[in-house]
Amino acid sequence: MRRLLSPLCLALWLIAPNALAETLYHLELLVFRQAPPLLASQPPGEDWSAGVAPIAKLDQRTAVLRDQAAQLGEHLGPVLLQQAWQQRLGEGASRVRFGAGPTRDGHQTVEGILSLEQGRSRYPQLTLELWVNHFDAEGQLQSSERLRQKQRLLPGQLTYIDHPSLGALVRARLP
Repeated sequence: MRRLLSPLCLALWLIAPNALAETLYHLELLVFRQAPPLLASQPPGEDWSAGVAPIAKLDQRTAVLRDQAAQLGEHLGPVLLQQAWQQRLGEGASRVRFGAGPTRDGHQTVEGILSLEQGRSRYPQLTLELWVNHFDAEGQLQSSERLRQKQRLLPGQLTYIDHPSLGALVRARLP
């Protein structure tokens, strides 16, 4: 019996770290305007980013979707945000906070949270929640557009997220 258990324990010991290992994804997010703003105010709450760290400087990457961003700007509307970073995905959800534009009244022009979760599928589940904020001349938050959507990501493919006035492109790839 002991002869049978020893090889089995050794095999489990060798396999277990791979099962618990984190996967590193290189992510890129483009947020763009595709129609006039919908000013149905849904501003971010006071604690919208509580417990979520911003993208670390060491995790930031160079954006590679520059051609797509230029085409979007020519055909639809302005690109409001373009950021690239690496994000680790383990057993639980992996969340990062992002933003673009000056901070006024405690908010940036574009701000949000991107969450990855493995779930039961072999492909990661993306949850994107973002706000495009509109300020008055004094810098006070007047209204916000909110986009919140869940989508399965296929590594290496561009994923389009639709909204009546906004759009987002997300690309996740393995390094």
